[in-house]
Amino acid sequence: MTRQVVNTDRRGHWSAARRRLSAPLALAVMLALAVVAVAGGLFATPEQARAESGPANSWVRGEQTWYAYVQAGETFSADFTLTGQDAGVGWGDNSRVQVKDPQGNVVKTCDFTYNSTRVTECRYTSGPQATAGVFSVSLGKLPGNTSSSPLGRPILAWDVSVTHGAERKSGRVWSEQFVMEDSPSTPVDLTLFYQTVSGFTYRADHVGMVGIASRYVSSAFGNVHAEDVPGEGQPKKCDSAYQSIPNNSLRGSNKNLAPGYSELGIPADKTGCKFTPFKIFFEEPSKDLPAEATLPGSDSPAWLRDAPMEAEDVQVTDFTFEPASPGSRAGTISFRIPRHEGVARVQVDVNDNGEFDDENDREFQTRVLAGQDGKGELVTIAFNGMDAKSVAIAPTTPLAVRVTVDRIGEVHFTAIDLEVLANGLKVERLNGWQPGPSGLSWDDSMIEEQHNGAVKKCSRTAATTGDGVDSSQGVHGWNECESGTNVEPWTSPNPGHMGSWGNLAAIDNWTSIPVDHEIIVEIPAFKISKTSSPATGAAVTPAERIEYSITAEPVQYSHPGDVNASNPRWVPATTWSGRYVDSAASVADGATIDWDSLKSSPAAHSKLEPNTTSNQFTWTGEDVPIGPPVVTSYSATVKPVAEQGESGLLHNRADIQASNFEQPKECIKDLCGETRHALLEVEKSSTPTDGQDVAPGQEVAYTITFTNRGSQRAPVDYEDRIADVVDEAVVNAASLTATNGLTAEWNAEGTIISVKGGLPASNASGPATGTVTYTVKVKDAGFKNGTLRNYVVRPTADTPEACDPKDVLCTEHPITGGYTVTKTSDPESGVYVSPGNVVKYTVTAVGTGTGATGISLTDDLTNVLKHANFTTESASLKVGKADPAPVSDPGTEQKLVAGPFDLAEGETATLTYEVVVKLDAWSKALANVVTGVDENGKPPATCDPCATRTPVTARIEILKVGRGINGAGPLGGSAWTVHKDVAGAMGAELESPRVTPISVDGQVQVGRFEFTEALPGTYWLMETQTQAGFSLLAAPVRFVIGDDGTVSLPDQLAHGQAVSVAGNSGVAVITVENTAAVILPRTGDSTGDGPHVMVGASVLVVAMSAIALRELRRRGAARTRRA
Repeated sequence: MTRQVVNTDRRGHWSAARRRLSAPLALAVMLALAVVAVAGGLFATPEQARAESGPANSWVRGEQTWYAYVQAGETFSADFTLTGQDAGVGWGDNSRVQVKDPQGNVVKTCDFTYNSTRVTECRYTSGPQATAGVFSVSLGKLPGNTSSSPLGRPILAWDVSVTHGAERKSGRVWSEQFVMEDSPSTPVDLTLFYQTVSGFTYRADHVGMVGIASRYVSSAFGNVHAEDVPGEGQPKKCDSAYQSIPNNSLRGSNKNLAPGYSELGIPADKTGCKFTPFKIFFEEPSKDLPAEATLPGSDSPAWLRDAPMEAEDVQVTDFTFEPASPGSRAGTISFRIPRHEGVARVQVDVNDNGEFDDENDREFQTRVLAGQDGKGELVTIAFNGMDAKSVAIAPTTPLAVRVTVDRIGEVHFTAIDLEVLANGLKVERLNGWQPGPSGLSWDDSMIEEQHNGAVKKCSRTAATTGDGVDSSQGVHGWNECESGTNVEPWTSPNPGHMGSWGNLAAIDNWTSIPVDHEIIVEIPAFKISKTSSPATGAAVTPAERIEYSITAEPVQYSHPGDVNASNPRWVPATTWSGRYVDSAASVADGATIDWDSLKSSPAAHSKLEPNTTSNQFTWTGEDVPIGPPVVTSYSATVKPVAEQGESGLLHNRADIQASNFEQPKECIKDLCGETRHALLEVEKSSTPTDGQDVAPGQEVAYTITFTNRGSQRAPVDYEDRIADVVDEAVVNAASLTATNGLTAEWNAEGTIISVKGGLPASNASGPATGTVTYTVKVKDAGFKNGTLRNYVVRPTADTPEACDPKDVLCTEHPITGGYTVTKTSDPESGVYVSPGNVVKYTVTAVGTGTGATGISLTDDLTNVLKHANFTTESASLKVGKADPAPVSDPGTEQKLVAGPFDLAEGETATLTYEVVVKLDAWSKALANVVTGVDENGKPPATCDPCATRTPVTARIEILKVGRGINGAGPLGGSAWTVHKDVAGAMGAELESPRVTPISVDGQVQVGRFEFTEALPGTYWLMETQTQAGFSLLAAPVRFVIGDDGTVSLPDQLAHGQAVSVAGNSGVAVITVENTAAVILPRTGDSTGDGPHVMVGASVLVVAMSAIALRELRRRGAARTRRA
């Protein structure tokens, strides 16, 4: 059909309309509305749609590229016809259609020129192709045209096809964006097929639409953020905005999204954001499309159509954490997720509590790109080593990074500048998991906000937001503007309006497939400690040698997960790194440091850098294997008194050094290690340490340390006031001791210890020190205030009302209730069972002290259910005197969870259940571990035992092979006994178990026997009967069954080829070969066929062993089915 130039009156009318709009809106309005005057005869009779083209009454004029896959023997054709011209906006008068062959050669170029003698049709047809490849057809500007407009004035009908002879091959043509022109007076139904990088195919029906000049793109992100959002805790740039976006001139101050009508976030070259455009087909993609194909001019293949991704295909690979410095918590997290395009959630447990979503943990929503090859682009996250409250994480705190993928196949269907969608959008997934109508989500809040403001919309959508709405009947549509208020059906003459709901906007709808995949990776920390000989605090003398040791060791994550070969959700660390500086300047003031003695053990992966000027050294460990700690040592010799400094103290300190972490001034355990080697100092300490909770019945040991660093004797007169201890604990009066001239006595009430005496002056050997020690035991019940608290004060001082944590003269220990847990099994742990046996388990929790609330027991059966079947509905929990209550069977995580429940002091809860050993579990072991936690997250006070291990007996198969003149084969007629081993010699015959023939389906197998329910150990096998004409086994066979069921023959060499063993853990096959009693020699042949027979027989023995093993596996599988 022919398209005409818009007449002068119409153009004047729209010029007036544009003048009524604000100046910033003019260009955007022209882009969408310049062709609106078609009602005056712009289009002639409708043209019927052709294969691999748009719907009837539609054309193209926007910048875009089509691709067509052609197989060997097939033909490619492209047909573009000038049907009209637009007199309004556009990139210019000229448009170019250019065809490239699979090698990237330009094979056809047509320039369509506006309003002149011009080309009206562009056709190209290739010959049959010798090899498969991809053709491309591009529509765009002529070289040198720098217009930012996405549209040209020439309007074209188009057809791109692939044929084989007279047969048209459908579903071979696609684009990465489709820009369509259609008549404003005739709504059309546009059907497009979207192919995602993860293999999913969607059909999308835009029903009752008027787009005039509309654009369609698809990706895993849709509209995106163009910059980081102020105030957010993590970068947002290029992340999906998950909302529809109007023209930027309408958005006012909303600068968080990509600016510009032509920069609405799609495609990537409009925003600078990198992502994978999905492919838009015009018919259902052909099933003979390859998984990948090379585009014209490219050297490497790109994805095309692969099998749809399954949930189990989600894999996080190439995970690394590169610390900013050795041991630093700051660094770079990186990984890949092949074939996945979309989002992943990265969480960091920053406080080693096994949780990833508490108030301190960090979380990142990150974009994941599949890449053109689908192998996954590297995701990198710069982690600053801070928690969510911007507090630096100590390098002694291990981290765990969890990467979660909760949805795959995410696809955004983005329609730009779509004036009318009367009957909405229908989307159907055509392949993959549960194909069918898709639930769509959308968020038009930004358009709604503008409509409620100064800029109005003259039509509305029924629902501004949607979340997984069934689209089978069409959803998220909108009509033309209300009658009587508009000049044309999609705009309004009111200057405050901006047309219909989808006019000058990028409307985004999206859907995805929920999955549940995560991987947790351990990032270990490290800690240091420092010791010396003599020990820190001791006095040292001139010429005495002091040995210093600094121990650096990894700190692993406290909540490791299960390692499962099919789904390795937990990835433990194998190496660690760290750095510390040991400063010995104070030591050098009073001693001579032997820097030549400085060394690390083990030395591998360690680097030592001494600085003898500043008297310090730096240790750096990188890629240190998880295992033994690294101990660095050196020595110093105390100087003579005349050469010592004035401090009178040898003090050195090692501090961890890490990027983004400032070492505290005070020496904190694990972050720092220090030693002091000797005027009066008093300090109260305890075990457990001050501030720690204590349990009923627990012993607490107290120490008061007095140190004289002065040059004169120091009198001592103090009281330790323990009334608040006596209220809560029983004092062991006999445990009271005092040293070095000090005395300690109880008052009559037993609430005060009086310490008197004196310490001698310090001397060249160091300070004088005396101690007072005693112990108490926390009561089991009858507490008064629930806290052990005591104070060291002078006799004339008042007793403080509270214990300041920084006060070294007092200690405080809160008393908490608790519970204990034990686990048993029947048979007992360590006792062997056999396949088919029942094992019963019992977990017992008992309340202690004031008891505990919200207790949950978790019994990890992962390593039980590998080799046993859980007895359905066998689990029950009995709390106190209540009736037993059923407990749900283990789920997919193979954990039995009971609770929460409460226990009072002395009250008992019992969890019982049973399993049946699988029939193929020979030589395996059932191992499980129970854990408990109360509502405060506390484990049991004791858990002994917490685990059970039940080993399974072994099964041995004996294969009897006979050799005669005609070769070797299974030999019947044998009988066997098994004997004990006594100091390496054969002992008495075993009564049980015995060797029995093997039957399959009721048929006794010739030459095959089994020895079952055997315990690990050494045995002797004796042949007691053999078939006539064959010799018995010359000597009994000693064999050893290992803990894992493997069988070895200590006397293998003595038996030669007559006895051999093969097989894997669990079941082994002992092959015994008997030789016929008489073998006649061949006359006239000194060698005969003996070598050949031996070779053949050996081959046959190996073959028979293989047959036996195969039958063994078949029987094991049969037993499993029967079980």
